[in-house]
Amino acid sequence: MKILTGFAKFVLFAWCFASIALNPTAVAAEPVTTNQLLSAWSFQLPDGNPAWLRVHQGEDGQTLSADLLWSVGSARPTSEVTLNEGRLSFKRKVRWQPGGAGTFKLISEPFVAELDPNDSDQLQLTFSQVNLVDGKPVPNSQQTLSLSGKRIPDLPAQPDLSKVRFGAPIELFNGKDLSGWKLSRDNKLNGWRAENGLLINETPKTDFGAYGQYGNLITEDHFSDFELTIEYNVPAGGNSGIYLRGMYEAQVVDKNSKMQGIAGPGAIFGRILPSQNAAQPGGHWNRYVLTLVDRHITVELNGHKVIDNEPLIGCTGGGNSSDDTAPGPIFLQGDHTSVRYRNIVLRPVVSKAVTAKTKRPNVLVIYGDDQGSIDMSCFGVKDLKTPHMDRLARQGLKLTQMYAPAPVCSASRVGLLTGRFPARAGQPGNGPLAAEEITLAEAFAAGGYSTGHVGKWHLGKTPESIPSGQGFANWFGHLEGCIDNYSHFFYWNGPNRHDLWDNGVEIHRGGQYFPDQMVDRCKQFMDEQGERPWMLYWAFNAPHYPYQGSAQWLEHYQDLPTPRREYCAFVSTMDQHIGEVLDHLDKTGQADNTIVIYQPDHGHSTEVRAFGGGGNAGPYRGAKFSLFEGGIRVPSVVRYPGQLPAGQVRDQFLTGCDWLPTLCDWCDVPLPKTTLDGISARQILEKNAESSRQQFYWQMGAGKSPQWAIRRGKWKLIGNPRDTTLPQTQQVNGGKLKDSVFLVDLGTDPSETKNVATEYPEVVKELTEAKDKLVEQW
Repeated sequence: MKILTGFAKFVLFAWCFASIALNPTAVAAEPVTTNQLLSAWSFQLPDGNPAWLRVHQGEDGQTLSADLLWSVGSARPTSEVTLNEGRLSFKRKVRWQPGGAGTFKLISEPFVAELDPNDSDQLQLTFSQVNLVDGKPVPNSQQTLSLSGKRIPDLPAQPDLSKVRFGAPIELFNGKDLSGWKLSRDNKLNGWRAENGLLINETPKTDFGAYGQYGNLITEDHFSDFELTIEYNVPAGGNSGIYLRGMYEAQVVDKNSKMQGIAGPGAIFGRILPSQNAAQPGGHWNRYVLTLVDRHITVELNGHKVIDNEPLIGCTGGGNSSDDTAPGPIFLQGDHTSVRYRNIVLRPVVSKAVTAKTKRPNVLVIYGDDQGSIDMSCFGVKDLKTPHMDRLARQGLKLTQMYAPAPVCSASRVGLLTGRFPARAGQPGNGPLAAEEITLAEAFAAGGYSTGHVGKWHLGKTPESIPSGQGFANWFGHLEGCIDNYSHFFYWNGPNRHDLWDNGVEIHRGGQYFPDQMVDRCKQFMDEQGERPWMLYWAFNAPHYPYQGSAQWLEHYQDLPTPRREYCAFVSTMDQHIGEVLDHLDKTGQADNTIVIYQPDHGHSTEVRAFGGGGNAGPYRGAKFSLFEGGIRVPSVVRYPGQLPAGQVRDQFLTGCDWLPTLCDWCDVPLPKTTLDGISARQILEKNAESSRQQFYWQMGAGKSPQWAIRRGKWKLIGNPRDTTLPQTQQVNGGKLKDSVFLVDLGTDPSETKNVATEYPEVVKELTEAKDKLVEQW
């Protein structure tokens, strides 16, 4: 390397500086234009309340205008709106109380908004506030804060409500207790109770102030598009509200309230004016029918249609969200005056009459856990019943040479979700998925799909590694590798910890069977998406230990020996729950346009925690943690009505990494711009074409001498082999073999009984070099 002298460095610096000064466009970013900012923007305040900003052209078509909603109340115009060197500045005096309690804050200085230089759909909003005491600013209390907001997509076209189909009614209030409901904030008093079929909120408050000591009540479940029927009764002068998806408030006041018009009965508060005041006087019952479809609202009050399929321009203050694209709860305002509700019934939208020919297919990927290589009735096993997995094979394809991306839970999921060798993606064992990896969910979300995850995650617990950090907009399940299915605790690596989450919020449902909850969440997710295609990753935590099959199936298998009995009961329980979701697809008319995939993450477990086994690998050697066939060869089926033939078999060499490129191919979703190791199997599955795969690589664990395998054609070479066929307590040295490499010809020895490495040293050399060349890439 040539070292510059001090003078040479000075000359080079001066030349570079002059070049930049004379040609600033060489380094300057493109200036932000007005059009880039024209949008509505969604923010979440530090206390969880919403903020909403809309930047638009002024009435003269030349100047910029901005409307701001902050925490509570309505969106209001701002002043002194300017755009200077990419920075949007505006003023609006805001007096607010974060969390509805404690010290009031005052914002009087200009807000400043700037587009994120790396993402033009993100807006950084900076503001300064001071504390207020007795209505006066406190000296030296100024804070400067910054929020990150997201661009809200343009409003969809007005839906044709005559073509909308609703699902079965859901009774949100059982008339007996508050099951399914919770306070939106823990720091508020609870005035809610159930009594004689009524949902009652009693508070001492009589004024219409924005803040109160008592809490709002929200459903634990979240919804997208739906029809909500609800009856309310407020006293004379009373005031409450019903927030749809936690963001659009249908006003609840009596007929003769001082609040009228856009703040009166039948209004979407601060947003849409009703055509008439159709309410009853205070103390009488009123009936709302609220229909929310594609960000358009229809309001019927006491049989009168007062708002007819009108667009919702943005949220209402006082709710818990400003993101028009996100599902949300039904939210009943409790921090205002007393109110009573009854007969609360929701019907989710299940169809908007978009035919399968014009709508891209939905995707349901069901990923089992620790399942033997032939443990599916249609794969020939005689002592196990899986009628619904068999149903998928009968209506679609059975894949007889499907390989898991890895013989361990996390790594296998990494391969499925990224389409890459788990080792290339940085996780060849159990542990988190790197945040920079592009997942199936991120690809599909970018391609216009709604994305959901239900069940086991096992890919990280930090904000960037949980499902929402990896592209799943809606998720429910557990983050650890397994849980007790009734208490929802992880007991296998102390300290014991509770592990049940709903979109990042820990929830407690002790005693409720987890597979039942997964089925409910799958149905809910499918029903909420309406016209938008969806991709759901259902990671079923069975038959992974603890073996907790239903009493029905334990009785059915009572004559089988332990642990086969417990294992089969759990597999059949899983199959039964899968059947419930398949039935739901049929009932809601979605089955014909939904791709359904089932396969487990790897072979069955022989760990002590799994009673030393229970699964059946058939003729194959090995089990979980092993790169012999029994650890990575898995039963798999796929159904895609109208696109795939029914009842056929595909015996080509396929892997779990292939699903990402295959699904992108089927669903017209752009592939991630990264190195993929999976291939699109579309032609194989549709037309029984030959596979284009040349080779595949597996790795189990990291370090200096991990277990690894590479397959090319009929040849498979395993390095540092481990055989986990026997129960864990009977394995010598954890099943590690004395051979450093194990070569097998799968064409003549699929059971991998003989190591032919010494007979074919040239094959060993060729495959070892191929492995080394691959590993050098990462």
